Amino acid sequence: MSQLRKSSSSTCGTTIAIESLLEAHMEELFDPAARRVSVVIPTYQRDEVLLDTISSLINLETPPAEIVVVDQTVRHKQDVHNVLSDLDRTGKIRWIRLPQPSIPNAMNVGLKEARHEVVLFLDDDVLPSRNLLKAHAQAHAERKGSIVAGQILEQGEMPSSAKHPKGFRFSSSVPQFIPEFMGGNFSVRRTCALRLGGFDTNFIYAGLPLRS
Repeated sequence: MSQLRKSSSSTCGTTIAIESLLEAHMEELFDPAARRVSVVIPTYQRDEVLLDTISSLINLETPPAEIVVVDQTVRHKQDVHNVLSDLDRTGKIRWIRLPQPSIPNAMNVGLKEARHEVVLFLDDDVLPSRNLLKAHAQAHAERKGSIVAGQILEQGEMPSSAKHPKGFRFSSSVPQFIPEFMGGNFSVRRTCALRLGGFDTNFIYAGLPLRS
């Protein structure tokens, strides 16, 4: 299991299978090149916390093959802008600017721009554990899953190995098939995701409070 903290953790381990699309590409999962991971970070109106997330990824013992930051922020603080510009100039990230905010559109841009088969989408306010990338790559290689959803731990929350009576919790460390997942820590196989048409840009209410 890997862990990734929500401006604090998250663990990788849950899979959702799209088996009909997977079978045609099983050989790619055992190609070492396919096990390299592109990280995509869609971001909007984040400054220092975004830099913390990027820094934590760069400083992993084995950093991602690439970090694609899809930025929908109109204007950053000048010092943050300077750091992002320098990271982009030195090749530590690819900084893509979008004029209009849209979570699914930003994810589609990142998916298309990614250069590797396993694409890991992370929130812009998370801190990964050292084995996050390896766990996602291994899950794709070892399981029949086109989507791998990772554990999300909020501040102060601990991983749970027990099954919750009301269903799946994202603090769970138990690998299992699930009907839905949180978007802050999940990976897809790029080929399959593109064949499906990417993310639905009509889905615009993510992150808004629910009303009962």
